[in-house]
Amino acid sequence: MNAALDAETLAMLDESMVRFARTQYEFGQRRAWLGQGRGFSPERWRDYGELGWLALALPAEHGGFGDDPRATGRLMEYVGRSLALEPVFASAVQCAHLLGEGADPRTEQWRAVIASGEQILALAHAENPNDVDGSEVRTSLRNGRVTGEKRAVLHGDVADRVLVSARDADSGDVVIACVDPMAAGVAVKRLKLVDGRSAAEFCFAEAEAEAVIIAPDAASRLAHTLDYARLALCSEIYGAASALQEATLEHLKTRRQFGRPLGANQALAHRMTDLHVLREELRAVIDTAELAFDASSIERARAVSATAAHALTVARQTAHEAVQMHGGMGITDELSASHYFRRLMVCTRLIGDREWHLARFAAATSEAGDVA
Repeated sequence: MNAALDAETLAMLDESMVRFARTQYEFGQRRAWLGQGRGFSPERWRDYGELGWLALALPAEHGGFGDDPRATGRLMEYVGRSLALEPVFASAVQCAHLLGEGADPRTEQWRAVIASGEQILALAHAENPNDVDGSEVRTSLRNGRVTGEKRAVLHGDVADRVLVSARDADSGDVVIACVDPMAAGVAVKRLKLVDGRSAAEFCFAEAEAEAVIIAPDAASRLAHTLDYARLALCSEIYGAASALQEATLEHLKTRRQFGRPLGANQALAHRMTDLHVLREELRAVIDTAELAFDASSIERARAVSATAAHALTVARQTAHEAVQMHGGMGITDELSASHYFRRLMVCTRLIGDREWHLARFAAATSEAGDVA
């Protein structure tokens, strides 16, 4: 854990992001960006680079905090709270963390690019929707050319380069290859997610590729990155759930029925209290998981999956309760509640299945007991 990232630094980082969201990322602006250009704000993306936010998951020499997930967590809270459309998770979290270690010039050259936002990177890993843990890698790399298919690549359609997990055709080891999505042999199917962000499916047919992370580091680094990304998504859920609960509470205070505010209804007040308790529990387990992230792979698996399972509960319960309390207006495009609902639902798909996380937590707990 990076000692330089103390409580004061975290508080300053959090404060700056909250202030930026209030002044530079208003809901009305976001709605306008949805229908323009690449579906996000190029100006805000440049701002993130200038503020150093895109470098947070990178080593200190690039202005980041290395593997410390606490800074990235604050960034993803901002993403959730502001419903940010920019490819922060794809480029500045997943790819930055994946390329963050080692002195290999093949990875070093991309770190400055990620930090500045000069180019956008996306991680193409998932192949089978039934492969919850992402362990299946059938895509192959042979003689500098990659062949295979990748699905559900968040912001893959706007990426300048795609990092593709593949197996070396000779050794069978996992490698990470860098592919230009505009290169010959690359077919891209562009998708629009329900929360307004974009994604892509890729089909590679002997597309030219450069191996940027090779065995034995690639498989372990990829597994570490997937857990890093899952924990980051928990923070995004926390940010979105917090904003949605605040909006719902304001609605209950101002919306009147039968001559009194909706919030005067004791049953609704109790439901809001339950949501608040769930959210604060999520804050606590995220903090615990972030501090345990540098422990053994077993402890990391326990901490991340426990947090993810709780985050999934918070996301679904907050989304459903908020829409119910808003009534019919809660599903209208004009109200922010429907947009938070959709963002939370997308996050639950990205983070993985709750039953899988509970089973993984149980297995890791049993393994930790055997080791002890």
